[in-house]
Amino acid sequence: MNYEELRLWLEVLQFIATIVIGIFAWWRTRETIASHRFCAIEKKFEGMDKKFAGMDKKVGEIDSAVKSGPTCVHHSRMEENDRRLFERLDGINGAINKVDGKLEGIGHTSDLINEFLISQGGK
Repeated sequence: MNYEELRLWLEVLQFIATIVIGIFAWWRTRETIASHRFCAIEKKFEGMDKKFAGMDKKVGEIDSAVKSGPTCVHHSRMEENDRRLFERLDGINGAINKVDGKLEGIGHTSDLINEFLISQGGK
């Protein structure tokens, strides 16, 4: 093996080592950046968790205040009015269905009359 061949193989080995080190450095930097991002996100969530803990207590207080609060005097009357209103709406719906059925019958009858007049009306 002469000097030129040895020098060529050393340069090839150096090139491969440089590529391997570059890939390793890129991979390591990528992992570091990702871990820093995740740490920042975790810190934000820790702060939010403390805020939500306080909100949970407030929601519980509001819920208990609403449950223990006075009820409306007219509330039962409103429920009775709603029930009567829905009964009336059901009746109106039934009446509309009857009218719809009758109109379909009238439409069919008028179609038959038109057909008769067209076919035998000219006689």
